[in-house]
Amino acid sequence: MRRHEREITGIDAITDVLARCDVLRIAMNDEDAPYIVPVCFGFTRDGDQLSLYFHSAKEGRKVDLLRANPMAGFEAGCALEIVRSAEPCHWTAHYESVIGTCKAVFLTEPGEKARAMDVIMRHCGAEGPLAYPPEMLDKTLLVRLDVLTISGKRNPTPG
Repeated sequence: MRRHEREITGIDAITDVLARCDVLRIAMNDEDAPYIVPVCFGFTRDGDQLSLYFHSAKEGRKVDLLRANPMAGFEAGCALEIVRSAEPCHWTAHYESVIGTCKAVFLTEPGEKARAMDVIMRHCGAEGPLAYPPEMLDKTLLVRLDVLTISGKRNPTPG
């Protein structure tokens, strides 16, 4: 990282940023160029190990790409504020973001899929008991992204 003073260090600080992000972008390997999609997500932490979760239809380009090659990249960013200046070269942005690499695992067991949905729904703000009709879980693909590397960067708002 070129700007070391902006690096977010420590898993607690990184998960704090993830907790405030609404969208995760997943970059998958395609033949000619990366393919990136935004998804609603949730995450869990077990010590220093993070797992990200998202749901999807069972078919489509991202599913095909992850089945062919489960290795992917991800990005989540929040607190974006563009700071204007009278001089173009003095513009900046205040932000926080995390990026990393991961390996996709397709969840198949109904209880595992329900727990993944709980993680996603709670991250999105759901409260109280959650229940999913079996037919909904059956037709929904749930994916766990096992995080292999992760780093964070921020340019905080002064004060």
